[in-house]
Amino acid sequence: MKKVRIVLMVLLIMLVVSVIPKSSFAHGKYIKNPGSCTLVIDKNKHTGENGNFAEATGVCKGFEQGVYSKQGGQYAILGTITQQVKNGQKFKMSTPFTYGEATLTVYTTTKSPSVNKKSVKVLNSKGSKDNIVISKVQKNDVVNVYKDSKMKQLLYTTKAKSSSIEFKNKKLNKKGGYLYITLKRPYLKESIACTISYKAE
Repeated sequence: MKKVRIVLMVLLIMLVVSVIPKSSFAHGKYIKNPGSCTLVIDKNKHTGENGNFAEATGVCKGFEQGVYSKQGGQYAILGTITQQVKNGQKFKMSTPFTYGEATLTVYTTTKSPSVNKKSVKVLNSKGSKDNIVISKVQKNDVVNVYKDSKMKQLLYTTKAKSSSIEFKNKKLNKKGGYLYITLKRPYLKESIACTISYKAE
């Protein structure tokens, strides 16, 4: 009887270890700085049917899922936190293998938000010293500047390191014209282009 209990205990431990997300460990120790996680719920895909749920990224993986209810037309997250959600909603959550809380951001759309026209400033100077400044972005956002509305001719691209980015010493049309700027957020598709007009030198 004692041997049976030991065997059952070993099997239970093996089962628990097998379901622990590998991303929760850092060299066999607890993660001290959990950072951020993302959960993208696609209403055309994550309906819960046939086990189709959205999975969180990072240290939140395995602890949080997302689903869209066709009947109620509502988005919800399930797991450590269970409730209805809206696009861009943020939550603080902890896991059994992290020190501190991670920030979970939930997206109920697969497309990145568009750049706001008011956050873009274009300085068309003489020569090759034209500057483009875009504010109100997030760290790790990828900003693309196109020459055409069909987004076929890419002029400039960069990844944001803070809440604003600047394209320095560029060469724009001296007669003025238009720029088409998009934003690509991690785990989301590229946004619709924001059309920006700029004056002549």
